[in-house]
Amino acid sequence: MTVEMPDPVPLDMPPGEPAAVDDLVRDVTGAAYWLAVLADQLSGPAASAPAWLGADAVAAATQLARVAAITRGSADAVRATAGRLSTHGALLRDTRREVTALREEQDEDFRVAWQRLGQSEDLRLAVLTGSSAWVGVVAELEAAESRRRRRHALVLEELADDAAATVRELADAGRLVGATGRTGDGGRVLAYLAAELPGWGHPELAGRGRALADAMMGESLTPEERAALASDSASLAGNPVFATALVRGLGEVGVGLLLQLLGQDPDGPDNPLAGVLASALGAATPGPSAHDGVAAVLGATYVRADERIGAAATAAGMAAVLLAGAGSAGLRPATAGEWARQLLVREHVQKMPAGTVPVAWPSEAADPVAVAVQFVARSGDPEAAAALLGDERVWEALLVRFWGDGGTALGDLVAEAGRESGPAGDRAVRLGLETIGAGLVEGDPADWTVDRDVVAAVSPALGDAVAAHVDLAANALGAVASDDGASDGVASDGVASGGGGGEASGDLLKGLGYLTVDRQAAAAVEGALSEWAGMQSHDLAGSSRAHPLPAVAVPAAYLAVQEYGQRLNHALDGFELQEEAENKERLWNWTAGWVLEVVSYVPVKPVAVAADVLGAYGPLFLDMDGTFEQLPDRGLRHDADMAGANALAALPPDLTARADAVRAQAEASYRRTAGWLGDPVAPTSPEKDWVGATLDLLTGGMADMGIDELRDRAEREGAHGRFGGLLPGRR
Repeated sequence: MTVEMPDPVPLDMPPGEPAAVDDLVRDVTGAAYWLAVLADQLSGPAASAPAWLGADAVAAATQLARVAAITRGSADAVRATAGRLSTHGALLRDTRREVTALREEQDEDFRVAWQRLGQSEDLRLAVLTGSSAWVGVVAELEAAESRRRRRHALVLEELADDAAATVRELADAGRLVGATGRTGDGGRVLAYLAAELPGWGHPELAGRGRALADAMMGESLTPEERAALASDSASLAGNPVFATALVRGLGEVGVGLLLQLLGQDPDGPDNPLAGVLASALGAATPGPSAHDGVAAVLGATYVRADERIGAAATAAGMAAVLLAGAGSAGLRPATAGEWARQLLVREHVQKMPAGTVPVAWPSEAADPVAVAVQFVARSGDPEAAAALLGDERVWEALLVRFWGDGGTALGDLVAEAGRESGPAGDRAVRLGLETIGAGLVEGDPADWTVDRDVVAAVSPALGDAVAAHVDLAANALGAVASDDGASDGVASDGVASGGGGGEASGDLLKGLGYLTVDRQAAAAVEGALSEWAGMQSHDLAGSSRAHPLPAVAVPAAYLAVQEYGQRLNHALDGFELQEEAENKERLWNWTAGWVLEVVSYVPVKPVAVAADVLGAYGPLFLDMDGTFEQLPDRGLRHDADMAGANALAALPPDLTARADAVRAQAEASYRRTAGWLGDPVAPTSPEKDWVGATLDLLTGGMADMGIDELRDRAEREGAHGRFGGLLPGRR
């Protein structure tokens, strides 16, 4: 066997130059010295402002004390850092010296090995035959190389550990002034010092914010350059002073332009610009002026309902900023709500999605509206959620659109708005009920302005919201349950009117009725109304069937509303079945029916007859004749007797003597409400017309075929044959 000399083990030098570390140590030591000198001076007479008086003197003294404390702490930290760097520099020098020694030792061992090999009488024969002398030389060299590899690895590992410890100590030293040991510490230190020393820091930060705004608007900037500018300022964007100056500098036009650029950027939410905008728009502080630049930017309309060009990119940019600011340093919920409103109103007007995003963006950014709604829903700000839902156009857009999450975000938004206890919460809940009531009507589903599946998804949350604003429902129910309310109309806030607001109240109660199809929502509202009724007066004095006691009338009216919802649900099912049947009939008429009609005119009689038969009976057998079958209404049933029984069950013991009067009022309230709402009726399917199809076939194609047969026979027998007089038009 042959024996080969091993290759030398690589003995790389560690990175870094001891001389460079020595220079750094001298610089750091000098900085520590001057910091210590400054700290001593600030602790002496310079620590006061003798010529200043009052609040200015206090502020100046405070600033000087903070500077002294920061300087003193920095001097100690920098001094310790210099010592640590010096230790690391010494170890680096020792390590390089040891590696150099290992290299020299390696060279010497290989020189000796080749020298011993050269002493063989026949070198080539020793290598080819693997003589014992040659094998021994190689074995000794390999053992030495193995030892050197281990020693080299150990010294480099020791140096690496020391370097990591030095980095940690440097990072710890920087924490004194807000550093973290990560990229971007320059901005963090500036922000920290600006907060500690506002007299110097505020003008500095404001100047940098304005400078960034000017730089961002540079026409010659590439997307990469703009992203780099944003990245450099990311740690400052959340500072109110910097953010205010940046937002005012950008203005409405600048922010709109950046949103549009972001909406076309392949990085989208991951672009540092998105994070800077999110932080700045959230941290910027509006001023007291009515024309304040920050307020103008936060309340500006960036996506107009009638705008087509550019709006989609701006909508995508909004989604990028919202996703980048989904953490604690993002937009204000009110700003996100205003953006969501703009997107939804545009969808409502344009009848199309508000915007599309680049395909490279993450899937959660695909729907800008869903991103905005989810942001507001998760913000924990009921006021912002209620403000968003205080626009009827928003409700219509929300309840008719497709939701990729099945409506979960919308339900969360409604639940958040329901927690707003003031008038804004009342308005949001009322508009939700009115939108459902007006959008789901008996008739062609094409006329419905809301989607039943979306309503079903949001019903539990909306039911809880109605329960939280139970006065809204109770007032509307109580008004319609009395003679005055049922005859004159009920205003949209649920109080009796002179007939002017009846339509709005009708939509509210009809929407409430359909809402109760969801039994979870129905139970929530029922529980709240029961509690409300229990807190009302039960004194029957002055009440009557025409003017029932609210504690009696409202639960009875709610029962009638639930009855309406059950019947409406069945009726809407029927109209959907009717539409499906009509669509299938239309499909037949414009496809197979039309083809068979054409084929029935071909001169080949068997083919024409077959086409007539298929055309007559095909739609009947395939259920494409416009007929449909709806199962019986198996929804819950409520009636006046149940209303009376419920009223008696809730009657306090001391009023059992007036049970008949209470029952009568409850039953009257139920009937009055039911009559006012009406009784939804499902459409009736036409019957399958087998007889009509047969008659059409016999009087149509079959009859024509018989006449043609008679004419052919007459022509064969002559015009005056026995069939001549039977031909049409013959005399």
